[in-house]
Amino acid sequence: MPTLTKIGKLNTTVKVDSQGITRVTLYQTEVVSFSDEVIILNHGGWQTSTTKNRMNQVSFVYGLGYSVFQKKGEWFVKYKGKVIKWDNNLALVIGRKTLACPNCDGEHIQRAEGHKLNKCLSCHLAFDEGVYHV
Repeated sequence: MPTLTKIGKLNTTVKVDSQGITRVTLYQTEVVSFSDEVIILNHGGWQTSTTKNRMNQVSFVYGLGYSVFQKKGEWFVKYKGKVIKWDNNLALVIGRKTLACPNCDGEHIQRAEGHKLNKCLSCHLAFDEGVYHV
């Protein structure tokens, strides 16, 4: 059983870019990236125990406060006492400071992979960098 006290090294890289964003890559998928403002989790279609383990290891090592788990084949993320069902086709974006829904101020946002459109998991408002789509 993998330990949470350190990040597994097998097929995993951890880098901090010039903007201070920490990026954790498993194989060729950036599974976790985070800054002071946001956490982005991305399974890249690889919903495996190794992917979950790396994500949870990163959370523990860096004190990010989330946990990823699976129940009856579906993925969930627990963050700040709330459980969020994770849509299989989307990366999960968690606002730590500034990324919040402009409608309800919700912190739990999903972003479609490769797109700038965000969706609030609380009120379901879709918005795109200042342009709000109801």
